[in-house]
This record gives sequence, structure tokens and C-alpha cells, in this order.
Amino acid sequence: MNRSLGRLVVVAMHVLWSANCVRLMPSVREVIPVFPLCKFVSVRADCVGLSTLAQELHVTTFPTILIFREGQELPGGRVVGGTRTIEKLMAALNSLINDEDRARYQLKLEKERAAGVKVEEEEEESAELQWTWDTEHAGRAMGMEDLGMTAVLREEEVT
Repeated sequence: MNRSLGRLVVVAMHVLWSANCVRLMPSVREVIPVFPLCKFVSVRADCVGLSTLAQELHVTTFPTILIFREGQELPGGRVVGGTRTIEKLMAALNSLINDEDRARYQLKLEKERAAGVKVEEEEEESAELQWTWDTEHAGRAMGMEDLGMTAVLREEEVT
């Protein structure tokens, strides 16, 4: 896990085949601007190589949201999908964000203002999940249909 200089890192572990995950991920995106002090990362646990990561982190239910600091999962930093997942995530983040996080974020904003960086634009850009998969990079073996709600696996053509 990236250490992100003491910052809270929120990792949303999800899979494409779970209806709960498909329903939850847009709600996670809505939480991002509420917690600009945190870095949000999306991990598709059903991708080659990432299923091992899910096993190493003892994730057996999807979606599962993990909260890390300095590369370590925090106590109370695991939200397992189900009912009220977003409420549980927001409560966990509110309890885990500390004064040092707030001070670090304020210092970052002050430095950006002093450098003449338009803070609002940068925050808007960073208010996105870092996705691990999309149709452009998936190749022809996987296609998305119905506005991204259905994945279709196709056999690769051998040429």
C-alpha cells in the first residue's frame, strides 16, 4: 500500500459481477468531495493479480472499503458492504480524521494559494476514484453494455 505521507487512503475493493458493488460505487464517488483530506482508490478485485491483494487483505465480501494510514489498515477502518455502507464509511472517516490531517490539508491549500494554483480546479480533478479497469484497456475479451451496467466476457479470437 502506498504510504501517501500520513494521509488517510480509502480503498474500495469491489468486483464487476456484484450488483451491490455496481450500486455502491456511484455513492462512493459522491463521498469523495466531502472528504478532500483523504485519497480514494478503487480496486477491481476480480482483475488478474488483484484477487491476490484481496486475499492478502482478508477481503472475502464485496464491496469492502478499507481505510489505511502509513500503509496500515486502521482499527475501525473496514466497512463491509451491506446496508448503510455509505453511512458507515462516513462515520468511520469522521472518527479517523484527526487534527493533524486537517492541519496538513490546510497547509496544502495555503501553499497552493501562495503559488497561485486555482485550488477549486485541482480539487475537482482529484475528486475522482482511481479506476483499475475500463473498456479501453480491457481488450476485446471483455465488453461493456447497457451504460456500463453489464459486463460480457467473450472468448479471445486466436489469430
